[in-house]
Amino acid sequence: MAPVMGAIFCYFQLTNIDLERDFINTYVVKNKRQRYLGFIESPKRRGSFLEMLYHGQDLDKRLFQDLRGSGTHESQSIRNRFENLKNADRCYVISVNGALDGQEMLLNEAVDRALGQEGTLILFGNGAGVYYEGEPPYDRYLSL
Repeated sequence: MAPVMGAIFCYFQLTNIDLERDFINTYVVKNKRQRYLGFIESPKRRGSFLEMLYHGQDLDKRLFQDLRGSGTHESQSIRNRFENLKNADRCYVISVNGALDGQEMLLNEAVDRALGQEGTLILFGNGAGVYYEGEPPYDRYLSL
């Protein structure tokens, strides 16, 4: 299958669609995975995938640490959590915010721009770490 818009991440060695597939296969509840894989295969159906991000209802929350009310949602805490992962200085952002969606960023830029953006995921490195920001009241989660 051809990469989305020909974009290949040199530091990930994966295409955008590969990263999104890996995210879905790891972090979306099993009975919804095929459905979301179908959403990302079609640019016309991408909005359905992004809608899930906003609400987060199909994420497997067992794989995440809830940051609400813990005081750990500060940007430096998120940076500290992922700075030791291989290639974590490079991130891929999936977001309902079109200015962020599909963007490759360095860790600091990704955290600065995505923190507070509802319906946004930051995939760190090869997707070994994930930060999720859902709808208010600021559902924030880090992968375990």
